[in-house]
Order: sequence, then structure tokens, then C-alpha cells
Amino acid sequence: MSEVEQLQQETFQLRADYERLVRVIAELGMNLQSAEQRLAEFETERLEPAVGGDEEQVYYASKNRRKFHRPGCEFVPCLLTSPNLIEFSSHREAREAGYKPCGRCGA
Repeated sequence: MSEVEQLQQETFQLRADYERLVRVIAELGMNLQSAEQRLAEFETERLEPAVGGDEEQVYYASKNRRKFHRPGCEFVPCLLTSPNLIEFSSHREAREAGYKPCGRCGA
């Protein structure tokens, strides 16, 4: 086999390997996205209070922070006077908006 033929064969093999890697990477990306979505759903379910539990009528948060609070939380008085106040009508609504429960009040 000539040197040119050997280089052509190696080039052909490298292209085949490259295409296979592109397919594998695309598949892994799809699997990773699916796993991230399932994890987010699991975290939302785990952190939501039980039905009929201690769900509040309203939760408070600030546009500037990513935590939400129960009405009786020590941080709420400051929030109520803030122009950045956000109100959520349920725990789920706050979680779906990307907010996390306050560690102090256990929202």
C-alpha cells in the first residue's frame, strides 16, 4: 500500500470516528437535559409541602433575592415596604418562578 493510500484510509477512518463522536455527544446532551429536567421536578416535589399541610395563602419575596418567605417570617416586614416586593399565592408558584424557601421560616 502506498503512502497516499494509507493516508486516505486513515483520513476515512478519522472522519468515521468523528461522525460517531458527534452522534454520541448529541445523545449525551439530550440525556443530560432529560436528567436535569427530572432532577428539577424531583426537587420541586420534595420541597413542596404536603397537600392539606401548612400551605400559606401568600408567600413573599424580593425581585433582588431568590428566597421566598412565610408571612410570619422575620424578614417580611422589610419586604412589605420594598418596591421590589413579589407575592406568590402558593409554594409551588414560588418554586416554579425559581425561588427557594427561606431557611429561617421554613417556607
